[in-house]
Amino acid sequence: MLAKGQGGTGSPNPQYFGGKIYEVMLFSSDLSDYNIKRLEGYLAHKWNSANALPSSHPFKSTAPTFGGSQSIVSTGNSVPVVSGTPTLSFDIGKFTLEEYGYYSTSGLPLTYATSNASVLAVDAATGKLDPKGAGTATITISQAGDTHFSAASNVTLSLAITSERSQTITFTTIPDCNTSVSTLNLSATASSGLTVSFTSSDTNVATVSGSTLTVVEAGTVTIEATQAGGTDPGNSSITYSAAAPVTQTFTINPIGDPLTVTLDNIGTKGTGETFTPRTTVLDGKTGKVLNRVPGLTITYTIISGTHASVTGGGKTITTASSGSGNVTLKASAALTGYATTSSNQTFTVDGTNAGQTISFDYSKGLRAKMPLSRKPIPLFAHTTATANGSALAVSFDFDNSNGSGNPGNIAKIDAKGNLLFAQGLTSNPFGDDKSITIKIKAYRDTGNGYWAASVTKEVEIMAPSKSAYFEARKSDDRYDAVKAKAKGRMPAGLADTKAEALFNSDNYDSDGDGISNALERAFGGDSLSNDSRNTLPRPIKSKPSAYSDHEFITFIKYQDSFNTEGIEYIVETSYDLRTWDASGATEHNSENLEGGMKQVVYRSNQGRSDGHDKIFIRVRVKTK
Repeated sequence: MLAKGQGGTGSPNPQYFGGKIYEVMLFSSDLSDYNIKRLEGYLAHKWNSANALPSSHPFKSTAPTFGGSQSIVSTGNSVPVVSGTPTLSFDIGKFTLEEYGYYSTSGLPLTYATSNASVLAVDAATGKLDPKGAGTATITISQAGDTHFSAASNVTLSLAITSERSQTITFTTIPDCNTSVSTLNLSATASSGLTVSFTSSDTNVATVSGSTLTVVEAGTVTIEATQAGGTDPGNSSITYSAAAPVTQTFTINPIGDPLTVTLDNIGTKGTGETFTPRTTVLDGKTGKVLNRVPGLTITYTIISGTHASVTGGGKTITTASSGSGNVTLKASAALTGYATTSSNQTFTVDGTNAGQTISFDYSKGLRAKMPLSRKPIPLFAHTTATANGSALAVSFDFDNSNGSGNPGNIAKIDAKGNLLFAQGLTSNPFGDDKSITIKIKAYRDTGNGYWAASVTKEVEIMAPSKSAYFEARKSDDRYDAVKAKAKGRMPAGLADTKAEALFNSDNYDSDGDGISNALERAFGGDSLSNDSRNTLPRPIKSKPSAYSDHEFITFIKYQDSFNTEGIEYIVETSYDLRTWDASGATEHNSENLEGGMKQVVYRSNQGRSDGHDKIFIRVRVKTK
């Protein structure tokens, strides 16, 4: 089902299909698991989406063939082995070895011959194997081929049939937890009624005794449930063979993940002044700003000094009405799942002057960690300066007090207070480094009776790459809201981990503006905001007179030295929209932009005066 609901009255949860259908294939019968993978591989390579296949997929790197030689694959089968011999119970009924992981690489069905029909026969009507009694039989597995595939070499399997009955295990899912949980009760039952045993894949993470799991430390662990077989507890004449093991993998999350807490420089304050300290709280692992996360609490405490007190329900600081002295303030941040962390600042109270506060936060596009971008960031939108309630102007520079605040001149601050990246640079300043950290200082000149106090913020600029692009998105304030909206467009019931992986994949359109994440990155767009008109390549109607009958296209691309990911921009021309020529266009001109990118114009090599009624031009993008 692609969509349901019309979105009108009486449709409380309308769902719409928001993608594009490129191909529909119909089959007259169910496909085996392997044939489904062949179909996935065929479509993925046909539509240039093989990078979306999981690394374990058999056709991740090579498309399936539909003719030629074939073989029978027996590795990775799931036939239970008892005392070194593949063994099945006689009560399983008729079956095929495809059910246990055998298959032909052509996808054609297997046929069987048996050495002992009294133990294991071949059903003439269905071609399935039919257990008849206890013993051992040798099964010859064949695939004769067809008009497309030659015959496969036969494979033999010595298979034991036991008079014992089969059994299965039902294992209840183990929920993820954190290290505050000491024990968990495991629940699994065997269809035989026999007791199930449990083992842990990593006793450094969790141990098991009976059906009780004990948490040791944070990590991911797999618990295996087994039943070795035995006599029926209610009927001693019935015995069961071993059950196929069942596993459950779950994660024990740590508590006390790191926080990064920064209490901004306060500067000198005047007497009787009330101000709100600026504290920034980041996830210590991802760099994501947590200030707006529900449940975060920031507490202020005076560590030393008598010339200030905490006021306003713990949110503001008020200086004493008279006298001068130093005060040390501590900001402590607490959030469930994180360790409480603090930051201190010492400031001076001077009774003869009025103080000022410069606040500098990460929001509106500026973040602690971000990829190289061609879009200017207005720093004035991130800063405020006040003195006794009056707004003051703020200036910006790079803080070179402890080493360069702008390594490699990767950034520039223009006269309007806009932060620009790699403006005018034609060579890549990152070298072998994956990032460059700049230090931006917001300050006021001394004067007008106010104390000057600067504030410095560090920003880590990531070198262009696919991993940096997706990793930096997670620290964007918009990330969670855009992801939640995107999840609403995904199939109902999709697991959170799969939804997260899809949202952060090249072929997905995260912001729903009709452009995939790969194209947003390649053309310098914003994958968390609707910017399709500014991002997509577009034709040029106003042409130079010398090429008035040629076709032109313009788009934004990475300069070669900054294209460390190796994105391919392939400009092609066509005269019939069926065949395309990658050598039919030439770069006409270009202009370097910020962020290591440039605006390019391509024109077709041929014009209509060369005998072509129609000329088409396009650009394709390939990512690694």
